[in-house]
Amino acid sequence: MLGASCDETFPRALEASPPPEPAPAPAWGLDARPVSATCVAGEKPAPRPDAKARIAFESVTKAKLDNLVDVIPQSGRLYVVNQRGYLHYLGSDGTSAPVVLDLSSRVVFGYDSGLLSVAFHPKFGQNGYVYVSYQTPHEIQPPPAGVAFQSVLARFQSTDGGLTIDPATEKRLLVRDQPNAWHNGNKLAFGPDGFLYFAVGDGGAFASPLAQDTHALFGKILRIDVDGGDPYGIPPTNPYALGGGAPEVFARGFRNPWRFNFDVPTGELWVGDVGQDKFEEIDRVVLGGNYGFAILEGKACFNATTCDTTGLIDPVVVYPHEEGVAVVGGVVYRGKSIPSLSGKYIYCDYASGIFWAIPTDVVEPVPVRLDEGLERVNPSSMGLDVDGEMLFVTHNGRVLRIVPPVVALEMPEKLSATGCVDAAEPAKPAPGLFPYDVNAPQWLDGSTAQRSISVPADAPIGVLDQGHLELPPRSIAMRTIRAEDKLLETQMLVRRPDGAWGAYTYAWAENQRDATLATEAKSIALPSGRIHHVRPNECATCHAANGNMRTLGFEAGQIDRAGVDYGGRLGNPLATLEYVDMLAAPVTGHRVLPDPFGDAAPGLRARAYLHANCSSCHEGSKPDDMDLRFFVPRDATRTCGATNASGAARLTPASPESSAIFEALRAAPGSALRMPPVGSQTTDERAVDLLDQWIRSLADCAAVP
Repeated sequence: MLGASCDETFPRALEASPPPEPAPAPAWGLDARPVSATCVAGEKPAPRPDAKARIAFESVTKAKLDNLVDVIPQSGRLYVVNQRGYLHYLGSDGTSAPVVLDLSSRVVFGYDSGLLSVAFHPKFGQNGYVYVSYQTPHEIQPPPAGVAFQSVLARFQSTDGGLTIDPATEKRLLVRDQPNAWHNGNKLAFGPDGFLYFAVGDGGAFASPLAQDTHALFGKILRIDVDGGDPYGIPPTNPYALGGGAPEVFARGFRNPWRFNFDVPTGELWVGDVGQDKFEEIDRVVLGGNYGFAILEGKACFNATTCDTTGLIDPVVVYPHEEGVAVVGGVVYRGKSIPSLSGKYIYCDYASGIFWAIPTDVVEPVPVRLDEGLERVNPSSMGLDVDGEMLFVTHNGRVLRIVPPVVALEMPEKLSATGCVDAAEPAKPAPGLFPYDVNAPQWLDGSTAQRSISVPADAPIGVLDQGHLELPPRSIAMRTIRAEDKLLETQMLVRRPDGAWGAYTYAWAENQRDATLATEAKSIALPSGRIHHVRPNECATCHAANGNMRTLGFEAGQIDRAGVDYGGRLGNPLATLEYVDMLAAPVTGHRVLPDPFGDAAPGLRARAYLHANCSSCHEGSKPDDMDLRFFVPRDATRTCGATNASGAARLTPASPESSAIFEALRAAPGSALRMPPVGSQTTDERAVDLLDQWIRSLADCAAVP
């Protein structure tokens, strides 16, 4: 025995102990509750005083100007007329306004006199011709009895594309003696027919008979052919081209047609005629028309109890002097920035500063006021810029563009100012937000999403049936969508202190430095050429589909997943919420949704996909009891014999492609059947394959015809 024991070698070698098992990583990703001091939902701002306005005003230039009476687009520039005798163009720097033509030494500047209008020849690029209307001292001094000064229609020429106009090139086409220093009203514009139209006042006498006198060039719209003779020709269709009146006359019966404009697509001529004692009017002028003054003022007999209105054309609009005393003829709007005004005639009043809109296709339109609540301005003339957007000028030198109304924003205009992102790097959530991800994301044409929430420190997250979670008041849920390495939009669900919800969308700028609150639809081009559509007004389509605003992906079955990054540490969002005591109660009874394209059984994965992409629109849909109008519930007998609204069977295992479920997945964007209803333009073909596989496996439905 001793010998045997001596066979052992001493000292006995120690057996190596197995290394200790590493401690399992905690399921939670944070050790303390995150709280953001900046990303907090506050009270909804009260409406601003301008909430009723249908338009807003935007300054076009900071140049120091005055006495502006006309605005004209030409050759990509904007020109403005100073009544004292200067024509300016507005510099692209927004601060300069060089003088193009100086007639200050020639004009008589007064109440209704001076340099009043300018028109560029339709072929200005070839001939450089510019036509000018102004008042000048009479050539006889002192002037003849009953004459104040002369009105001149003249042509000038530019040889440098409109940067300068040489005063020495003046050629006078029409000179008229003016009996009074008002109602000169001279507006010039070329019509779609290529002829020059010229508005002239009635001479300024009370109830002037000259407006009805067919031989007098007063109270009329004149039309001449500047290319048809020397100094001009007469268009052969003018009503008195062959006699009976002055051949230049196009239409008569006006008192002081201060401004007019053409609607180019229709060729219609719209005129604002300043009234006498009671009424202002807007006229749609036709060849040979008689618009009534001084028989009528507006639609009422002027200075008489009764009158003969035979052959007179009523105004389109009349308004009383309680609303304004000096109408400014406007424009028919065909631009893009204010779709609600497209095709409408916009006009205003110099004295009251009120702007109105009327439809152009209604016989007796009802004017709608546009400017209620805005600053009062005194527009002297309206026009269109090179893009067809509306402009006006004021006598005190302002040039203003009419833009969409300033909406009282419920959220900051820039994402960087919300407090929910890093102000220096808005693509990153701000400190204190809780990140999470979902097991079954919504199909977004292959885009990905980054998700996070902000919850106040003193408010728990509500735990509802089936694992649904409810954010408390003052919380914010945020999702940023990215595709092809490009930020597209950041969506926010905001729960105000009173419990009311708001949904907001920020569209990312092309430079990716910040995002702007979207108030209307916007399209963003991706490098591949695909277009992503931002539709801020459609948030409620999913988030309030059943009447109450709510989060969708933020639920126990979706966020019960591992692998979410909490700043270099991976964790399970649901476990983390429980660990840091952010839930009002433990979550029980929920069913974890699998990855729709993972390893779980096809039926479970299909139900998860339908839950993420369809359940928001279908009441009662849950991952374990899908009771959608045309999707399969667990009880297949309620499915196989049923049809949807179009008559298609909910499920047809023998031919899955004829099932209504495929009708929804492949429906055109915007269709009432399409699922998901928003956020996608293309079909998720992987989902089609998954659902095809699942439907084919449903043997219980094999007998369905």
